[in-house]
Amino acid sequence: FFIFSKKENHWQNPSHNFENEKICFISYYHQSDCKFAHVLFHFLENSIHRRSNNPQEYSNLKIIFDQNSENVFDNWEKILDTSSIVILIISNKSLELIKNGDRHSIKILLQYEMIVDKLISQDKSVPQKFQILPVYIEESYMNNDETFQKSLDTTDISVYPKKYHVHPKSPQKYFIHDIMKEIFALDSIAFRDLNKIIDNIKKFIGTGTT
Repeated sequence: FFIFSKKENHWQNPSHNFENEKICFISYYHQSDCKFAHVLFHFLENSIHRRSNNPQEYSNLKIIFDQNSENVFDNWEKILDTSSIVILIISNKSLELIKNGDRHSIKILLQYEMIVDKLISQDKSVPQKFQILPVYIEESYMNNDETFQKSLDTTDISVYPKKYHVHPKSPQKYFIHDIMKEIFALDSIAFRDLNKIIDNIKKFIGTGTT
């Protein structure tokens, strides 16, 4: 099990062979969800070996997490090309910024667009080689001294515009509305169910029980 850091830059090394590796890329919105990405990253780092009786079971799994918000998009396209799993951390706050056209949403929307395009472009006649795993952050609130969870609002897709993404790198193949619709249609996991994330990773890479 390896953690890639900025200093290593394995994805920039043309001699590094990713063929036999399973890359898991954690995608998140730096303006709102950075702390959740850190929690998830360290949870995976600290617990994934404890969930396995075989020390070699995850030897080919690599979790990539960019901890430098200033350089998050330096290499992500190369990372995505080699990724087997992308974990999308999504919150109501990040969705509000996307719906309102906040300038900070431009880069994360490009990432969503590329990720969705990779999923749609898969050869459907062969076993799935790429998976998107949305992880939804539920907000807690108090009512009469009881704590409740506010689920992520993914029901009203009409709030997302039927227009192309404005980022200059956008291939403009999908409307923003369609990008979000594809993401919301996927099976998701609540952030509080961190163990289910590991179970899904194990199931997808074929090392655990289904």
